Amino acid sequence: MDNERKTCADGPAPPEPARFLWRGPLFWLPVATGLGLVAAWIAVVVQVDFGRSPLVILPLLVGVGLGAMLVGLMRLAQVGHRPTIVIGTVAIALATVASQHYIGYLKTYRWPRQNANLLVPQALSVVDFDEYMQQRAKNGLSLPWGYTARNRLAWLVWAIDGLLVLGATLSVVVPGVRLPYCNRCLSWYRVIRSGRIDVEASRALAEVVGLVVPDRAGAARYRLLACNAGCGPAGLDLSWEQPSRNTSSNRTWLNPQQHNQLTQALDKINAQQHSSPSAASNRNQRKLGD
Repeated sequence: MDNERKTCADGPAPPEPARFLWRGPLFWLPVATGLGLVAAWIAVVVQVDFGRSPLVILPLLVGVGLGAMLVGLMRLAQVGHRPTIVIGTVAIALATVASQHYIGYLKTYRWPRQNANLLVPQALSVVDFDEYMQQRAKNGLSLPWGYTARNRLAWLVWAIDGLLVLGATLSVVVPGVRLPYCNRCLSWYRVIRSGRIDVEASRALAEVVGLVVPDRAGAARYRLLACNAGCGPAGLDLSWEQPSRNTSSNRTWLNPQQHNQLTQALDKINAQQHSSPSAASNRNQRKLGD
Protein backbone atom coordinates (compact mmCIF):
# COMPACT_ATOMS: atom_id res chain seq x y z
CA MET A 1 0.00 0.00 0.00
CA ASP A 2 1.33 3.38 -1.00
CA ASN A 3 0.17 6.00 1.52
CA GLU A 4 0.84 9.57 0.48
CA ARG A 5 -0.26 12.41 2.77
CA LYS A 6 -0.21 15.96 1.46
CA THR A 7 -1.82 19.38 1.88
CA CYS A 8 -3.07 21.66 -0.86
CA ALA A 9 -0.82 24.59 -1.57
CA ASP A 10 -3.63 27.01 -0.71
CA GLY A 11 -5.09 24.81 2.03
CA PRO A 12 -4.69 25.14 5.80
CA ALA A 13 -1.94 23.49 7.78
CA PRO A 14 -2.80 20.01 9.11
CA PRO A 15 -3.61 19.64 12.82
CA GLU A 16 -0.63 19.26 15.11
CA PRO A 17 -0.02 15.85 16.70
CA ALA A 18 -2.00 15.33 19.89
CA ARG A 19 -0.17 16.66 22.93
CA PHE A 20 0.32 14.75 26.16
CA LEU A 21 -2.52 15.02 28.68
CA TRP A 22 -2.64 13.55 32.17
CA ARG A 23 -6.04 12.02 31.45
CA GLY A 24 -4.12 9.34 29.56
CA PRO A 25 -2.04 7.82 32.38
CA LEU A 26 -4.48 8.83 35.14
CA PHE A 27 -7.72 7.60 33.55
CA TRP A 28 -7.26 5.71 30.30
CA LEU A 29 -4.43 3.42 31.44
CA PRO A 30 -6.03 2.25 34.74
CA VAL A 31 -9.44 1.66 33.16
CA ALA A 32 -7.83 -0.02 30.14
CA THR A 33 -5.90 -2.30 32.50
CA GLY A 34 -9.20 -3.27 34.10
CA LEU A 35 -10.59 -4.11 30.65
CA GLY A 36 -7.52 -6.29 30.08
CA LEU A 37 -8.35 -8.20 33.28
CA VAL A 38 -11.90 -8.69 32.01
CA ALA A 39 -10.57 -10.09 28.72
CA ALA A 40 -8.19 -12.38 30.63
CA TRP A 41 -11.00 -13.62 32.88
CA ILE A 42 -13.22 -14.45 29.88
CA ALA A 43 -10.35 -16.37 28.24
CA VAL A 44 -9.81 -18.41 31.42
CA VAL A 45 -13.53 -19.14 31.73
CA VAL A 46 -13.46 -20.54 28.20
CA GLN A 47 -10.39 -22.65 29.03
CA VAL A 48 -11.28 -23.87 32.52
CA ASP A 49 -15.06 -23.84 32.87
CA PHE A 50 -15.87 -25.00 29.33
CA GLY A 51 -12.77 -27.10 28.81
CA ARG A 52 -11.99 -25.51 25.45
CA SER A 53 -8.88 -23.66 24.36
CA PRO A 54 -8.86 -23.26 20.56
CA LEU A 55 -5.22 -22.88 19.54
CA VAL A 56 -4.56 -19.62 17.65
CA ILE A 57 -8.27 -18.73 17.50
CA LEU A 58 -8.69 -17.92 21.21
CA PRO A 59 -5.70 -15.54 21.51
CA LEU A 60 -6.75 -13.78 18.33
CA LEU A 61 -10.28 -13.33 19.66
CA VAL A 62 -8.91 -12.06 22.98
CA GLY A 63 -6.65 -9.58 21.16
CA VAL A 64 -9.37 -8.29 18.85
CA GLY A 65 -11.82 -7.94 21.73
CA LEU A 66 -9.25 -6.15 23.88
CA GLY A 67 -8.29 -3.84 21.02
CA ALA A 68 -11.91 -2.91 20.38
CA MET A 69 -12.42 -2.08 24.06
CA LEU A 70 -9.25 0.04 24.16
CA VAL A 71 -10.27 2.00 21.06
CA GLY A 72 -13.76 2.55 22.46
CA LEU A 73 -12.30 3.80 25.73
CA MET A 74 -9.85 5.98 23.80
CA ARG A 75 -12.73 7.64 21.97
CA LEU A 76 -14.83 7.95 25.12
CA ALA A 77 -12.03 9.57 27.15
CA GLN A 78 -10.78 11.55 24.09
CA VAL A 79 -7.19 10.45 24.71
CA GLY A 80 -5.17 11.27 21.59
CA HIS A 81 -1.48 11.15 22.59
CA ARG A 82 -0.31 8.33 20.34
CA PRO A 83 2.85 7.32 22.28
CA THR A 84 0.72 6.94 25.42
CA ILE A 85 -1.81 4.85 23.51
CA VAL A 86 0.67 2.58 21.73
CA ILE A 87 2.98 2.00 24.70
CA GLY A 88 -0.02 1.53 26.98
CA THR A 89 -1.59 -0.94 24.54
CA VAL A 90 1.58 -3.07 24.42
CA ALA A 91 1.85 -3.08 28.22
CA ILE A 92 -1.85 -3.89 28.71
CA ALA A 93 -1.81 -6.69 26.12
CA LEU A 94 1.20 -8.33 27.78
CA ALA A 95 -0.38 -7.88 31.21
CA THR A 96 -3.54 -9.51 29.88
CA VAL A 97 -1.56 -12.55 28.75
CA ALA A 98 0.14 -12.85 32.14
CA SER A 99 -3.19 -12.35 33.92
CA GLN A 100 -4.70 -15.28 32.05
CA HIS A 101 -2.16 -17.61 33.65
CA TYR A 102 -2.51 -16.05 37.09
CA ILE A 103 -6.31 -16.14 37.03
CA GLY A 104 -6.09 -19.78 35.93
CA TYR A 105 -3.87 -20.41 38.96
CA LEU A 106 -6.35 -18.70 41.27
CA LYS A 107 -9.33 -20.58 39.86
CA THR A 108 -7.48 -23.89 40.12
CA TYR A 109 -5.91 -23.64 43.56
CA ARG A 110 -7.41 -20.67 45.40
CA TRP A 111 -11.03 -20.75 44.22
CA PRO A 112 -11.47 -24.41 43.21
CA ARG A 113 -14.85 -25.76 42.11
CA GLN A 114 -15.99 -29.33 42.26
CA ASN A 115 -15.98 -31.14 38.91
CA ALA A 116 -14.25 -28.20 37.21
CA ASN A 117 -11.98 -28.78 34.21
CA LEU A 118 -8.77 -27.68 35.90
CA LEU A 119 -5.66 -26.68 34.01
CA VAL A 120 -3.52 -28.76 36.40
CA PRO A 121 -4.79 -31.87 38.24
CA GLN A 122 -6.09 -30.94 41.69
CA ALA A 123 -4.09 -33.73 43.31
CA LEU A 124 -0.86 -31.81 42.73
CA SER A 125 0.23 -29.77 45.73
CA VAL A 126 1.14 -26.42 44.21
CA VAL A 127 2.29 -23.76 46.63
CA ASP A 128 2.83 -20.69 44.49
CA PHE A 129 2.30 -19.33 40.99
CA ASP A 130 5.87 -20.13 39.94
CA GLU A 131 5.49 -23.80 40.74
CA TYR A 132 2.07 -23.82 39.08
CA MET A 133 3.53 -22.64 35.77
CA GLN A 134 6.40 -25.12 35.96
CA GLN A 135 4.00 -27.94 36.71
CA ARG A 136 1.74 -26.97 33.80
CA ALA A 137 4.73 -26.96 31.46
CA LYS A 138 5.83 -30.35 32.80
CA ASN A 139 2.36 -31.87 32.38
CA GLY A 140 2.18 -30.50 28.87
CA LEU A 141 -0.27 -28.61 26.69
CA SER A 142 -2.58 -30.45 24.33
CA LEU A 143 -2.03 -29.55 20.67
CA PRO A 144 -3.98 -30.56 17.56
CA TRP A 145 -3.54 -34.02 16.05
CA GLY A 146 -2.68 -35.60 19.38
CA TYR A 147 0.58 -33.74 20.03
CA THR A 148 1.58 -32.51 23.48
CA ALA A 149 3.92 -29.59 24.17
CA ARG A 150 5.98 -30.07 27.31
CA ASN A 151 8.64 -28.10 29.15
CA ARG A 152 10.42 -25.66 26.83
CA LEU A 153 8.00 -26.33 23.99
CA ALA A 154 5.12 -25.43 26.31
CA TRP A 155 6.77 -22.12 27.13
CA LEU A 156 7.26 -21.52 23.41
CA VAL A 157 3.53 -22.12 22.81
CA TRP A 158 2.69 -19.63 25.58
CA ALA A 159 5.06 -17.08 24.04
CA ILE A 160 3.42 -17.50 20.63
CA ASP A 161 0.02 -17.20 22.30
CA GLY A 162 1.11 -13.91 23.87
CA LEU A 163 2.44 -12.56 20.57
CA LEU A 164 -0.85 -13.42 18.88
CA VAL A 165 -2.79 -11.51 21.54
CA LEU A 166 -0.41 -8.54 21.20
CA GLY A 167 -0.52 -8.55 17.41
CA ALA A 168 -4.31 -8.81 17.27
CA THR A 169 -4.69 -5.99 19.80
CA LEU A 170 -2.36 -3.68 17.88
CA SER A 171 -4.10 -4.54 14.59
CA VAL A 172 -7.23 -2.92 16.01
CA VAL A 173 -5.67 -0.05 17.98
CA VAL A 174 -3.16 1.20 15.39
CA PRO A 175 -5.78 1.89 12.67
CA GLY A 176 -7.88 3.53 15.39
CA VAL A 177 -5.25 6.22 16.01
CA ARG A 178 -4.88 7.20 12.35
CA LEU A 179 -7.66 9.76 12.55
CA PRO A 180 -6.48 13.30 13.33
CA TYR A 181 -6.86 14.79 16.82
CA CYS A 182 -7.80 18.39 17.59
CA ASN A 183 -5.72 20.01 20.32
CA ARG A 184 -8.21 22.89 20.66
CA CYS A 185 -11.35 20.99 21.62
CA LEU A 186 -9.32 17.95 22.76
CA SER A 187 -11.26 15.43 20.70
CA TRP A 188 -10.78 13.04 17.80
CA TYR A 189 -11.88 13.97 14.33
CA ARG A 190 -14.87 12.04 13.01
CA VAL A 191 -15.83 10.74 9.58
CA ILE A 192 -18.90 12.67 8.42
CA ARG A 193 -19.15 11.22 4.91
CA SER A 194 -17.59 8.22 3.23
CA GLY A 195 -18.20 5.93 0.32
CA ARG A 196 -16.94 4.19 -2.80
CA ILE A 197 -17.09 6.00 -6.14
CA ASP A 198 -16.00 5.32 -9.70
CA VAL A 199 -12.89 6.84 -11.22
CA GLU A 200 -14.80 9.56 -13.08
CA ALA A 201 -16.48 10.75 -9.89
CA SER A 202 -13.11 10.70 -8.14
CA ARG A 203 -11.71 13.03 -10.81
CA ALA A 204 -14.32 15.62 -9.82
CA LEU A 205 -13.22 15.42 -6.17
CA ALA A 206 -9.55 15.46 -7.09
CA GLU A 207 -10.07 18.58 -9.21
CA VAL A 208 -11.61 20.44 -6.26
CA VAL A 209 -8.64 19.78 -3.99
CA GLY A 210 -5.94 19.97 -6.67
CA LEU A 211 -4.93 16.31 -6.74
CA VAL A 212 -3.83 14.31 -9.77
CA VAL A 213 -5.58 10.99 -10.38
CA PRO A 214 -2.95 8.23 -10.68
CA ASP A 215 -2.45 6.47 -14.00
CA ARG A 216 -4.59 3.35 -14.44
CA ALA A 217 -6.55 4.21 -11.33
CA GLY A 218 -9.65 2.18 -10.58
CA ALA A 219 -12.52 2.78 -8.22
CA ALA A 220 -11.89 5.18 -5.35
CA ARG A 221 -12.88 5.51 -1.72
CA TYR A 222 -13.27 8.80 0.08
CA ARG A 223 -13.69 9.92 3.69
CA LEU A 224 -14.58 13.46 4.69
CA LEU A 225 -13.15 14.28 8.12
CA ALA A 226 -14.32 17.02 10.47
CA CYS A 227 -13.44 18.28 13.92
CA ASN A 228 -16.23 17.66 16.46
CA ALA A 229 -16.42 21.33 17.47
CA GLY A 230 -15.56 22.70 14.02
CA CYS A 231 -12.43 24.43 15.30
CA GLY A 232 -10.02 22.57 13.02
CA PRO A 233 -9.79 22.31 9.23
CA ALA A 234 -11.78 19.67 7.39
CA GLY A 235 -9.88 16.88 5.69
CA LEU A 236 -10.36 14.51 2.78
CA ASP A 237 -8.96 10.99 2.50
CA LEU A 238 -9.06 9.88 -1.13
CA SER A 239 -7.62 6.55 -2.27
CA TRP A 240 -7.62 4.71 -5.59
CA GLU A 241 -7.40 1.00 -6.33
CA GLN A 242 -4.53 0.05 -8.60
CA PRO A 243 -4.25 -2.94 -10.99
CA SER A 244 -1.41 -4.30 -8.83
CA ARG A 245 -3.86 -4.39 -5.88
CA ASN A 246 -1.97 -1.56 -4.21
CA THR A 247 -3.77 1.56 -3.04
CA SER A 248 -2.69 5.13 -3.68
CA SER A 249 -3.93 7.24 -0.77
CA ASN A 250 -3.95 10.98 -0.14
CA ARG A 251 -5.04 13.08 2.83
CA THR A 252 -5.74 16.69 1.94
CA TRP A 253 -6.67 19.55 4.27
CA LEU A 254 -9.33 21.92 3.03
CA ASN A 255 -10.00 25.61 3.40
CA PRO A 256 -13.68 26.65 3.85
CA GLN A 257 -14.13 27.33 0.12
CA GLN A 258 -12.76 23.92 -0.85
CA HIS A 259 -14.91 22.30 1.83
CA ASN A 260 -18.06 23.86 0.37
CA GLN A 261 -17.08 22.94 -3.19
CA LEU A 262 -16.32 19.38 -2.13
CA THR A 263 -19.66 19.06 -0.33
CA GLN A 264 -21.48 20.26 -3.45
CA ALA A 265 -19.52 17.84 -5.62
CA LEU A 266 -20.37 14.94 -3.29
CA ASP A 267 -24.05 15.90 -3.30
CA LYS A 268 -23.99 15.92 -7.11
CA ILE A 269 -22.24 12.54 -7.25
CA ASN A 270 -24.74 11.00 -4.83
CA ALA A 271 -27.65 12.39 -6.84
CA GLN A 272 -26.22 10.94 -10.04
CA GLN A 273 -25.67 7.55 -8.41
CA HIS A 274 -29.25 7.42 -7.16
CA SER A 275 -30.65 8.44 -10.54
CA SER A 276 -28.49 6.09 -12.63
CA PRO A 277 -30.23 3.25 -14.58
CA SER A 278 -28.62 0.55 -12.41
CA ALA A 279 -29.83 2.25 -9.24
CA ALA A 280 -33.34 2.63 -10.71
CA SER A 281 -33.31 -1.04 -11.72
CA ASN A 282 -32.26 -2.06 -8.21
CA ARG A 283 -35.10 0.01 -6.71
CA ASN A 284 -37.61 -1.62 -9.09
CA GLN A 285 -36.33 -5.08 -8.17
CA ARG A 286 -36.75 -4.29 -4.47
CA LYS A 287 -40.32 -3.10 -5.11
CA LEU A 288 -41.13 -6.30 -7.06
CA GLY A 289 -39.64 -8.36 -4.23
CA ASP A 290 -41.86 -6.57 -1.71
